[in-house]
Amino acid sequence: MMQGRKLKLLIVLFFMSLIPVVYSSLFLGALMDPYGKVSQLPVAVVAKQANPVLTAMNEHHLFKLENENINQANADLKQGKVYAIVQFDDNFNDQLNQFVKNQQSPTITLVTSEGLSYTTSKLLKNTMLQFTTEYNNQIGQKILTNLQGQNIPTGVGQIIKLQNEERHPVKNNGTAMAPYIFSLTLFVGGIFINQFVMRTLSRKHLDFGRYWITEFLVPFIIASLQVFILLLVNQLFIKIQIDQMTLLVPFALVVSLWL
Repeated sequence: MMQGRKLKLLIVLFFMSLIPVVYSSLFLGALMDPYGKVSQLPVAVVAKQANPVLTAMNEHHLFKLENENINQANADLKQGKVYAIVQFDDNFNDQLNQFVKNQQSPTITLVTSEGLSYTTSKLLKNTMLQFTTEYNNQIGQKILTNLQGQNIPTGVGQIIKLQNEERHPVKNNGTAMAPYIFSLTLFVGGIFINQFVMRTLSRKHLDFGRYWITEFLVPFIIASLQVFILLLVNQLFIKIQIDQMTLLVPFALVVSLWL
């Protein structure tokens, strides 16, 4: 019996000792080479027809592209099933083929959601911008070679126009990190509350009413104060952008009290 209890204790201690390395490895591992893994990000593509740019995107494995209609793409972005939408103009091919004659740039619209994932949105924007720039250089060189210096249209180095539509903009990086930081600090606050109650206020010989007050009511009051002070200070002084305070407050209370 005693050996069984010791074995269980050793198992618990072993798994608890793994918490820091698992947490740090997952967090730091994701930051080591973020651009090397953008090909795994699901992105919806809305295009009436196949076109050379879309073909090049597939050949370069730019993202994990999924062909969808605009309604499905918008729904998937809202639900977090995709991280962005790449939308081509309906007449993209015609404008591309007739650029030398009409000098009208075909447009690609990259729809992102910083509210879904701030860092991922930045990766997608930078990756798409770099790809468009390189593709424009390649096609511009072909046009210059074919025209042999004659009747060169203006803007030949920027044939494909890339524009960004941000569905849920985030004010800055601090605001983007706020959900993580708030959760982490409430977790640390919960640890201090538990230690304070366990070491200072815990009295098992008290009657039920007084025991309930010291073990549950006092932590409840402190946790609630932590939430209100945390949100108030960050709202007034740090200027964290909070769009729906009425939803955030009860959610933060639930998180704090659960901890």
